Amino acid sequence: KKDGVLSIKDSLGQDKARFDIELAEDDYEQQTGLMYRKSMKDNQAMLFIFKDAQPRYFYMKNTYIPLDIIYIGPNKKIVNIVKEAKVLDETTLPSVKPAQYVLEIKAGLSDQLGLKTGDKVSWQKL
Repeated sequence: KKDGVLSIKDSLGQDKARFDIELAEDDYEQQTGLMYRKSMKDNQAMLFIFKDAQPRYFYMKNTYIPLDIIYIGPNKKIVNIVKEAKVLDETTLPSVKPAQYVLEIKAGLSDQLGLKTGDKVSWQKL
């Protein structure tokens, strides 16, 4: 399902990426995330919205699509990117810095799109 549209810009405000997003806002959605799904398009992503910023730890339990996990601070700037998270791997993948939002996209896209820490993320709900 499509809940909104998200865009990522560099520090100069130039567009880098745009995704159709599904939102994970409640506990169930956040615990389930992209688990059990078998496919995802390049322009699709899931955005986790938490109430506060704190160190976050994601893992790939029951997740069949390799992902890039993008941790975003309360100022909506990227603080860390975990690239090429392995399917079904239960190793925790830390945000390193406090994150209030987490974006999951298909593995390899963050490099392909040139995403990096400091890039600004914004979204609109439909």
